[in-house]
Amino acid sequence: MEDDKALGEIRKIAYRLWIEDGRPEGEDRRHWDRAKEIWAFEHAGEEPAATETKPKPSATPSRRRGGRSLPAAGLGG
Repeated sequence: MEDDKALGEIRKIAYRLWIEDGRPEGEDRRHWDRAKEIWAFEHAGEEPAATETKPKPSATPSRRRGGRSLPAAGLGG
């Protein structure tokens, strides 16, 4: 896998992932590792391993806990 052709293909995939992700700084290793997984999947026919993704913060916090609704702040309860 570590031949020049494979590395060139992985580099292109990593660059595409970086562009699609909004060109973030400091995420090069994550994009490179994901690109290697994608390349391996495309060349071996196996699904790539799930990658860890950062959850995006919700605009409004959930008011549910343990299956019950919690009262809104300041409304008593």
